[in-house]
Amino acid sequence: MIEIYCTNVYDGTRYDCGMCIGADDLWSQTRKFVHDDREPINLGYVAYRGSVPIEQVLEKADRENVLFYVRSEMHLFNVLCVYRRAGAEEELNECFGSASCCAPARNALPQLKTNFHWSVYYREPLSEWSRGRLVSLGDAAHSMLPYAAPGVAQALEDAATLVAAYSKYGAKDILSLFKTYEQERIPRSARVAQFNALKVLYLLSI
Repeated sequence: MIEIYCTNVYDGTRYDCGMCIGADDLWSQTRKFVHDDREPINLGYVAYRGSVPIEQVLEKADRENVLFYVRSEMHLFNVLCVYRRAGAEEELNECFGSASCCAPARNALPQLKTNFHWSVYYREPLSEWSRGRLVSLGDAAHSMLPYAAPGVAQALEDAATLVAAYSKYGAKDILSLFKTYEQERIPRSARVAQFNALKVLYLLSI
């Protein structure tokens, strides 16, 4: 059994469990117990996202030509822009101010209420995702560069595969459970990560 002490639980409760799933993202604290891994590699790019009030997007949205990903009216679509260096708002307005620039981008810029940016990191693929009763899932196991939302998709595939393996073996046969999970997921996630990286690097080189 694994004994887990959660420091963020006010009463200091300890949990006993048959297995522990580390799904704590790129900066995973559980990953280091699975594999002696190096720190993420900073690629020298920064990704920017901006949020626009939904009512303003709805007024000008191209509903026939845009694929909408809607969840509980929280957002209509998501756009990610990657740039090689930091820039000022004036520079952004200058770049998108040209009449030849795409109209949706020009229309959205004045409506931005919040913007976020974060550095783009990469991790080398792992040959194994588990050790003992600890197993990694999602970006903790295989980080993905930001292109076509592969991180979310691959994490969902991880979860579905792990659940299927658990249904077959249960917590009594952890070795077979994790082995099946890794055999199915490691090759596929590696192919997706490689393809995704090639796409991102190509776009950044344009």
